[in-house]
Parts: sequence; structure tokens; C-alpha cells
Amino acid sequence: MGSASETPKEAEALKELSVDQLRPGMYVHDLGVPWVFHPFLYNRFFLDRQSIDRLRKLGIQRIVVDTSHEQHDEKPAAPPTKDYAQRGTAQETDKHAGNQVRAITKEARSFVKGMIEQARAGQAIDHSDVEAVSDSLFSAVTSHRSTMFAFGRIRSRDNYTYQHCVNVSVLLMAFAEHIGMEHDHVRRIGTAGLLHDIGKALIPEEIVKKPGKLTEAEYKIMKTHVRQGVAVLQDSDGIPPLAIELTATHHERMDGGGYPNGYDASKLSAESRMIAMVDVYDALTAVRPYHNGSPPTQGLHFILNQAGHFDRQLCERFVRCVGVYPPGSLVRLSSNELAVVLNVKEGKSLLPVVRIVYDIKRDKMYHPPRVVDLAGSRANLRIESYESPERWPVPPELYLTD
Repeated sequence: MGSASETPKEAEALKELSVDQLRPGMYVHDLGVPWVFHPFLYNRFFLDRQSIDRLRKLGIQRIVVDTSHEQHDEKPAAPPTKDYAQRGTAQETDKHAGNQVRAITKEARSFVKGMIEQARAGQAIDHSDVEAVSDSLFSAVTSHRSTMFAFGRIRSRDNYTYQHCVNVSVLLMAFAEHIGMEHDHVRRIGTAGLLHDIGKALIPEEIVKKPGKLTEAEYKIMKTHVRQGVAVLQDSDGIPPLAIELTATHHERMDGGGYPNGYDASKLSAESRMIAMVDVYDALTAVRPYHNGSPPTQGLHFILNQAGHFDRQLCERFVRCVGVYPPGSLVRLSSNELAVVLNVKEGKSLLPVVRIVYDIKRDKMYHPPRVVDLAGSRANLRIESYESPERWPVPPELYLTD
């Protein structure tokens, strides 16, 4: 239990206790079981009496607590739980996976919103809270990557900054795992993704949310969010160095044309190159009050063809990771039907698994829709184009699960 990434001071605060030694107000650092095997929304949380009873019923005998975060309230708030029954195995139905991912992304967005409000009020960021959210996202990414991608495509026009931070975190972790990075490092990259835009908390909202192109003066102010974000993180205890590095470099470019320092490839780590690319991809495909969002295909085409800006090799590997038509995309098939992309198999970017939901010619929804693997030898179907969900009576989020 525990992690090799803890500092000596942090490690000293960790204690392994039996369930019988637990009491309300203690802070769980490590349950010792994978996220999919327990009912709590986060891997780290404050205990109350009900959660201690749940641990007993689960058969968990010992856990690691962090004594530096203990609460002394008589009735600490109950930890958030997943919105479905406890499971005995990792084999879940699509519906459970959808409920799980929906709950995690919603909680993560709420957390980022609260974190930005804290920074705006001049408060430091609690690194343990950020890492708890990052751990939950990591567990979901490793268990249900396609579903996480799909729900990341469901956007509200009013919460762009919060959803963007969550999406960048998810995409970075999925990409880092895809290229074989070690899991503890993948988690740290996810934490960096959640924090990378924290400096926008200190930019006037009328600039951050302006429905249109910024003036030169406004853009100059907007660019200060990088240095301000670095300052916020440096003033907060325990923030991983990688999070500070990626906050500082997510707008730098390989050819030295980025900001704030104009670093070129020689000064940019692989992680800095990754977040620069992922940040732009998610921004291009996002829905905002003044922008419907580009199709994923256009977002991928853009980063692949920005000569000198991004690492070409990493861009190509990112395309293989998310797929040309990422999960959650609405596509038109050669049969003149609409389908929602469910899953993209390695090496089959153009032939994903889809759920066919609508007959365009007959203007008719299918009840029930049918799932087809386009890579199957009997499918004889291909994707003709990406379709904007706003053009059709087909909300993709309703068809991600059975």
C-alpha cells in the first residue's frame, strides 16, 4: 500500500490500521483494492460511521490512513458513493459503466469548479484533494476508456473551463497509458491535466467567457494565466513538480512560437509536448457559447498539420489512441444510417464498434438499435462522414449504453 512518489514527510503521516481501529474523521489514503471493487466514488475520502461499516461488509481488513488530514468533527460528511450497487467482480454491464463514468465526470467537474473558486479567492490548492479526483479518473480510464472518451464529448455551453480541465486530464492519462508510461506517472500526468488552467481563475471572467475573438489587449491579459497558474501552484504545498511544469509549458510549441517563454523542442519534455497537443485538440472540439465545436476528425487533422507546432510522432500516436472517430461520435454509414461510435479497437481507427440508431432515408429511429462491429467480416459497412448531433434528433449520450 502507499506510493513510492510520497515525500518522507508525507510517508510519515501514513499509518496502516485494521478496520476495527478506524474512527469517523480519519482520511483514507489507500483502501488496498482496485477502484472497481469498492462502492466509493473516490479512492481517498474522510470516513464516517456508515463508510466504516461498508468496509467491514466488503471484507476489507486493513487500510492506510493519512493522519495529517484527520477531521475532528463528530459527524463528518459521508463520502460520495457510486450510483449503483456494489459489485463482486470487475465484469460490469454497459449500463453500470455508463452510470459510473457519468458520476465520476460530474464530480470531477464540480471539483474543478470549486478549485477555481478557491484560487480566485486567494486560497491554496489542497494537493491531496486533487490527487483523489485524479485517482478516480485514472481508475475509470483504465477500466472504461471508451466510455470515458464518449462522455467527454458531452458538453455544456456553460461549463467549458471545468469540462476542459477534466477532458485534458482524461485524454492525457489515456494517451500516457497507450504509449506505455508507468501507472504512477500516468496518475501524475492526470493531476497536471486537472490543474493546467488554474491560472484562468485570476483572469477577468468577461475575458475568459467572451463570446468572440479577443482583442490584442485582452489576449495579452489572457496569456498571463500561465504564469499566474504557476504562481498559484508554487504557493500551494505538495503540488507535484510535473503539474507545475505542464502548467508552465502547455502553450509552448516545438518551433519556439508559443508562450510565455518561447521554449523550443530542446526544452520541452515528452509530457509538455503531449499536453500542448491535447489542450488544443480538446479546445477545438469543445462546445462553447459562441462555438459548436469542430468534429474530432478536424481537430486531429489540425494538430497533425500544424507544421512545427507539435511533435509529429506523438500526434500520430494520439490519433491511434483516440481513433479517427472517437467514442461518442455520431457518424453516417454507407447504408445511409446514423450510428453512435461505442469503441475503437487498436489498429481499426476507421472501423469502430457502433450502435446504429437511425434510418435517414425513412426518417425513423430504430427500437431497439443494433450494435455492429464495422471491422467484422460480415458487416460490409463503412463510415461516410462525421455528423453534428445538432442536425439530427439523435443525442449520442442516450445511446452510449443499453
